[in-house]
Amino acid sequence: MSDANLRVEIVAYVDDCQPGVVLCHFRDAAGQVHSVIDKVPMFTCECLGSDSAYPQLGDARCKVLERFRDIDGFDKARITLDRPDRLESTSGLTEFVVLDSSLEDRAT
Repeated sequence: MSDANLRVEIVAYVDDCQPGVVLCHFRDAAGQVHSVIDKVPMFTCECLGSDSAYPQLGDARCKVLERFRDIDGFDKARITLDRPDRLESTSGLTEFVVLDSSLEDRAT
């Protein structure tokens, strides 16, 4: 398993607690959009608020469980958002298959 960052799009500011809470979207390899809600620092170092312009780019830390090439030649990865930060989608999912190009490896 390797550590990576999944690129996400921060689409809305949803709670003004400290730190604020944002809604993020990302697409899996099948094109389905998934939503994740958590505190701003989980996705960006930017100081975002309700008056910030959206969407913004961000990253969610994840673990790559497996990398593979599908039968059509696309490089994909099976990831979990549960590690290291215990993130999950708004539908309760933690594992996803994404295009490998939507990930950036990070040093451990």
